[in-house]
Amino acid sequence: YGATRDTVGSEVTSRPTIQRLREVLAYDPITGVLRWARRTSPHQNARLLGQRAGWFAEGRYHLEIDGKNLFAAVVAWAHSSGAWPTKEIDHVNGDPGDDRLINLREATHAQNQANRRKGLHSVQKGVKRSRSGNRWEARLIVNQSYRHLGTFDTPEEAHRAYRIAATAAFGEFARFE
Repeated sequence: YGATRDTVGSEVTSRPTIQRLREVLAYDPITGVLRWARRTSPHQNARLLGQRAGWFAEGRYHLEIDGKNLFAAVVAWAHSSGAWPTKEIDHVNGDPGDDRLINLREATHAQNQANRRKGLHSVQKGVKRSRSGNRWEARLIVNQSYRHLGTFDTPEEAHRAYRIAATAAFGEFARFE
């Protein structure tokens, strides 16, 4: 297939072929680094050959091939597997700048969101202080909807309820910190 939303931004664009990726890039699955193996155009500086492809912004690597802006993780997946992903690419350890093959996996949008880290105002992931201020609420987001899991005396009890519900809902994609 030739288009998807996993390029930079939300627009749907066609992507280079896998053959084209392999012509211009070398991917090291151990380090997760994509390097320029060949110039993409006569105007590209020859000094870039062998250098890391792309740029780091917003916590992840991006690169441009033939005028198409792409996430490096998606390119690494495609380069390694020989096919563009049919889902989003999730970083197992939660670090979007870590594009080692062992750290990449295909995921639905809901699974990818489940693997996010806790919010800034949360004591533990899935836990927040109740409005009364003396109890703790556990909640889980599934398919963009909040599920109230209960109100508890301690944040540890609330987090335990979150862990059970997150494991049931997301399996290996559940993140607890």
